[in-house]
Amino acid sequence: MFFGRHVVVFGTALAWYDEGHMKVAALAYEQLTPAARAEANRLVRLNLGYPQWVAAIPDSPDHQPKDVDRNTFVRAAVWADDI
Repeated sequence: MFFGRHVVVFGTALAWYDEGHMKVAALAYEQLTPAARAEANRLVRLNLGYPQWVAAIPDSPDHQPKDVDRNTFVRAAVWADDI
């Protein structure tokens, strides 16, 4: 389809789905300043799904403490897709 000098191509868009959103969120979380990370963690805790997100974090195989803040931030990356 042509519009003026521009060609518009219609095709299938590839979506990121949960995995892509969560990978980007994990990378972004590592780049946050400590102040920004604290504010992001505070905001994530306001979500009504927060208790379920915490409960769904698997135990680590090496019995290290769970990184609840990072895991819930990553899970929150797909919250808008779930509503």
